[in-house]
Amino acid sequence: MHFTSAMKRVRLPSSAVAVRKEPRSKNIYLRALSDFYTKVADNTSVLAIKKISKRLKMSKSDRRPVKISKIVSEIGESKDKVAVIVAKVLDDDRIMEIPPLKIIALQWSKGVKEKIERYGGSIGTLDQLFEVCPNMDDIHLISSSKFARRSAKFWGPAPGEKGSTTYPRANQKCHNREKRVMMKGRKAPQSKRTSEE
Repeated sequence: MHFTSAMKRVRLPSSAVAVRKEPRSKNIYLRALSDFYTKVADNTSVLAIKKISKRLKMSKSDRRPVKISKIVSEIGESKDKVAVIVAKVLDDDRIMEIPPLKIIALQWSKGVKEKIERYGGSIGTLDQLFEVCPNMDDIHLISSSKFARRSAKFWGPAPGEKGSTTYPRANQKCHNREKRVMMKGRKAPQSKRTSEE
C-alpha cells in the first residue's frame, strides 16, 4: 500500500507508483523538473501528476518519442484537452494539416513546433503545465510503446528456448557474412529436376 497525506487508505495503480527515487540522468534541468513534480505529487491526490512524476524518473529508452499523428488521433479536435507528453514530440510527414492543439512536452523538434503554431496551436514545457491547464481534469497523458522499436524483437528469453520468439543477434563474422536473422527458417535449396531423354 502506498499512502500520501492527501490520499489515505487508497491503493494507487502501478502506473503512478515510482520505483526510482530520482532519474539516472545527469541533466540538471531534468533533475530539477523531477524534484519539482515529486514534491507536488507527494501533496496531491491527482493521479496524472503522480504519473508524470514517475515518467520523469524513467530511463530514456522507456520514454519513447511520440509523433504528432498519434497526438491528433487521441486528442482529435477537442479544444479543452491538453496533451501531456513526458518525452520528445516528433513531426510526421504523413499528416499535413492538424487541428489547433495544446501540448505540454519534455522536448520537441523544430519542425513540429512550426507546424503546431502554424495551425493555431501552442506547445510548452512541463513547468508551464499549471499555467496552461489549471484544471487537472483536462490533462490527457500520451506515450508510445517501447516495444514498437525495431530493436525490441531482440529482447526477451534467449533464442532457442521453449516458447521464445526473440530474434537472434546478427553476427557479421558468420559464414559468408550472412545475418542470422535472415537465416532463421531458411529453406534448403531444392535440387533441380533434370529430364532424361
